[in-house]
Amino acid sequence: MDILIIENTPISPYVSFNPNDGIFEISGYSRPEDGKKFFYPLIEFINNYQQVIESRHNIKSIKSDNLLFIFKFRYINSASTKFICEFLFQVLKFKNIGVSFTIKWFYENNDEEMRELGEDISDIIDYPLCFYSFTPENK
Repeated sequence: MDILIIENTPISPYVSFNPNDGIFEISGYSRPEDGKKFFYPLIEFINNYQQVIESRHNIKSIKSDNLLFIFKFRYINSASTKFICEFLFQVLKFKNIGVSFTIKWFYENNDEEMRELGEDISDIIDYPLCFYSFTPENK
């Protein structure tokens, strides 16, 4: 599968999905005017990747033993949060085909609201997220 890169804008996050190395990242500001239009292609990308893996009937076709999903938001609105949950419900389907994965949730130092949002999302999807604080390079 091809790599998917979407450059960030003032209202939408940076996206880097690399199925070749098993790293999928969404980061930055997420407040797109049409969350469905932005996030559904990402959900579809993951769905297609899962189908590719299933069609090969061989999990060893994945170069990484453990897929990595990285979320590093500076800001996320409530509509985007809904779509992130939908995205993560799709990610959870990797379990059904025997593919392991880790979800990392980064939040700025002292941004407890962003950490709490990650904890809420973890509760909603009933899957543990790994939490990491970071110091932003620039605001």
